[in-house]
Amino acid sequence: MGEILSYSMLAGLLMSAMYLAYRLFLAGENQNVYNRSVLLLIYVVSFTAVPVMTWLCNYFSIADSRNIVVENLEIVGTSVVAVSKPEWRSVLLWVYIAGLCVVGLLTVVTWIRLLVKVHSGERIVSDGCVIVLTDDDKLAPFSWMHYVVISRHDYNNSSNAILAHELKHVTSHHWVDLLLAQIVCVLNWFNPFAWLMREELVLVHEYQADSSVIEYGYNPQEYQMLLIKKAVGSRFPSLANSLNHSNLKKRITMMKKEKSGAGSKFKALALVPMLALALSVSAIPAVRSAVTAISTSEVSKDKGSEKLPADNLPVTNSNIELMPKYPGGDAALMRAVMEKVSFPNPELKWKDGAGGTTIVGFSVMPDGTMSNFECTHSCGYGDLDQIAIDAVKNGLTEKWIPGTSNGQPVAVRFNIPIMFKSKAK
Repeated sequence: MGEILSYSMLAGLLMSAMYLAYRLFLAGENQNVYNRSVLLLIYVVSFTAVPVMTWLCNYFSIADSRNIVVENLEIVGTSVVAVSKPEWRSVLLWVYIAGLCVVGLLTVVTWIRLLVKVHSGERIVSDGCVIVLTDDDKLAPFSWMHYVVISRHDYNNSSNAILAHELKHVTSHHWVDLLLAQIVCVLNWFNPFAWLMREELVLVHEYQADSSVIEYGYNPQEYQMLLIKKAVGSRFPSLANSLNHSNLKKRITMMKKEKSGAGSKFKALALVPMLALALSVSAIPAVRSAVTAISTSEVSKDKGSEKLPADNLPVTNSNIELMPKYPGGDAALMRAVMEKVSFPNPELKWKDGAGGTTIVGFSVMPDGTMSNFECTHSCGYGDLDQIAIDAVKNGLTEKWIPGTSNGQPVAVRFNIPIMFKSKAK
């Protein structure tokens, strides 16, 4: 779960930066199809840039495994508390999971409401679409998937302008965009820009549908008055395209605008430096270290253990009678970890002298098992941090002799520093 949160945070950072550029340079342009494509591209780039950049960094920056050495592996101390406090990373993960569940549940509830509504009225099949007639005059017309829900009164008395509007949503498959936007909102619920992106996409959909109605030959003034009349009706959340979408003033203003020229499309290039800026921020060592720490965190039901800074180690505690021991002692521990240290593709290159120290923290539980593996200090290279965590997790397979306090086994926090350093051939 920590990996999902860290991934969502980085993707949200990229999405926020590009959205700001879109709002500044493109939102006011009357080029609705193009703007829709740009918004969808922002989603795609935001959530693919992180894995792509990780792969590129691995390919061009990681060391040749024959030129990497792991040295100075030793236990420099332990952090021990018998009664401990929850860690901020565990709290953060639980908050994220809670928000994920709430937004996900609300999404499912809205989906069910839509299903009930589209199956509750009289159906008319027309050109691959299903028109659902309802007796609820207070419900604003809306479209979802291949359904158009409209009151009988509107169906018979709107000169079909409303129907033309909703059919444009259906034929343009706008519901797919909204489903993608909602998934992003579930994963990125803590990011206000995720919600603003969704609203922007809905607004562009309305611009497209409004423009289509005018192009069909309907009187613009009469159509605008119709929108104003329908603005008071209730509407579904943004999983569906509703006729009385808010920002009515923006829609009317856009209808009066002339089409933007081809040159305005080049404004989308402004997204590139914003993306580069966001990637630069994510590459700052402090940011990268924090994200790595979150990605390696695990959700656990126990309260975890307090961890003391590495420079304060070793730590002693008068309440601990016996410290936990690994079978075979420290030498066996170090040998077991070293045997599990593996490196990326041997063809990859890394600058001479690069490296750092990763501190891997874990809990030795009262039953001698290990849990709560995480990177408590990053060496600055996320892949090497993960290598260190995997080596400790997969190498120390034997059960420990647990530590004791007042004659009872207690959880003890261990920190193992692993130094990575490359050297020239």
